Amino acid sequence: MSALALALMPPHILIASHVAWSASLTPFFFTLSILTFIKAIEGDTAFRWLVFGITTGLALQTHPSVLASYVGILAGLAYVLGWKRVASLFAPKRFTVFTIGFLAGYVNMVVFNIVQPFGSIIAVFSARWTGFGSPLTLAEYLRRLVFLVGELMSMFPTGIPLITLPHLLKLAAFYIFMVFFFSLIAYSAIRTKLGRGMLVCIGVALPILAIGTRGVMAFNIFGYTWGPHYLQHLTPVIALAIGVGADALLKDLKGITSKVRTFTLRRLAGYVSKSCILLILLFMLLWPFTTALGILAYLDRAGCTNKPFLETVEWLKKEFDGKVPVYVDISKTSSPRLMLYELMVLGNLYVYPQYDQLLQERLKDPHKARIYFLKEFKRFLDNVRDKGTGVMVIGVDTRTKDICQYLLSEEYEVVTEYLVSSCFRKPLYKLIVIEFKG
Repeated sequence: MSALALALMPPHILIASHVAWSASLTPFFFTLSILTFIKAIEGDTAFRWLVFGITTGLALQTHPSVLASYVGILAGLAYVLGWKRVASLFAPKRFTVFTIGFLAGYVNMVVFNIVQPFGSIIAVFSARWTGFGSPLTLAEYLRRLVFLVGELMSMFPTGIPLITLPHLLKLAAFYIFMVFFFSLIAYSAIRTKLGRGMLVCIGVALPILAIGTRGVMAFNIFGYTWGPHYLQHLTPVIALAIGVGADALLKDLKGITSKVRTFTLRRLAGYVSKSCILLILLFMLLWPFTTALGILAYLDRAGCTNKPFLETVEWLKKEFDGKVPVYVDISKTSSPRLMLYELMVLGNLYVYPQYDQLLQERLKDPHKARIYFLKEFKRFLDNVRDKGTGVMVIGVDTRTKDICQYLLSEEYEVVTEYLVSSCFRKPLYKLIVIEFKG
């Protein structure tokens, strides 16, 4: 039941994100490491503890936020088994083997932090999008915690947290789902110690995540970024809680129906109760899944994909054999043109400004960036003079008339102009084909 719930859970099926690799791999390796941990307890061999260490290292390198779930699992185990039992599991010999496996699974990051001393740790504490990179006050911490809880709960019906709430709040099915969802999790905690242990895990992990994550939704060209990868690794725990709750409920109903004295009524009561539970579970599994697929189809029809960028690159390759010089205005680093620029670099096009290791540093200094862009634009025009044709990618707000006048003064002519649009026909950028007429 838990495996089926996890397979169909919308938050476990990432619709769109630039971090799909972590949102997919982190829950996988986290769950695999817990499984290998259980096997290590059962078999208690060096090989199994080594594999547990390797899978833990792999989970951590997919995304550092999984540390919160490991602390939560440790707290949940301590509740279920007791601290002394948990401490005894990590005796010096077992812990040594586990550490060797962990270093093997985390080896690339270990090497990176040696070559660049504590590079990943410094990056985590300096990156502006992490919780460590911004001041933390009590009010800020509480805001983050409320935001994370809201994200966690609202991403289960559709996979897209918060921004789908205005639509969901109008649906009766949403309220029915949430009642069943919370009821099964609560029932697992009421009836089983394992269920309470999983609630301890979630209850410990979320406050820790509120320290390391900012709790904001980044606005991009397609709207708000969805798929909170820092919460994805909690989905297996929640799926397990739902499965444990359903199992406990079925057992309790079986016990209740077995007390019916009449054989026919006892069988009828058993069929009715099982059918009701089955219908509830089917609704809980299929309604969110079909809703997520419907949203995916809607977004695809609306053009909320990276298709325009890929088509632009393919057009340049097909129309000009990929040999035409292309200038991309990336003066605004948050613009969709930067994404297109990166795709052109990866596609080995003749793109200006030319990419090098110092480009990121230049973009940080507005004065240096302007000088560099002007220099690269002149180099682009010189290349167009030699090739005869070039393409410019500019912002939708850029005045094409001013560009045409400047180009005419330099003996260049605008041949064609295209407007590329994307999500809900929102303009992304302009493509201008120019020729040298000197």
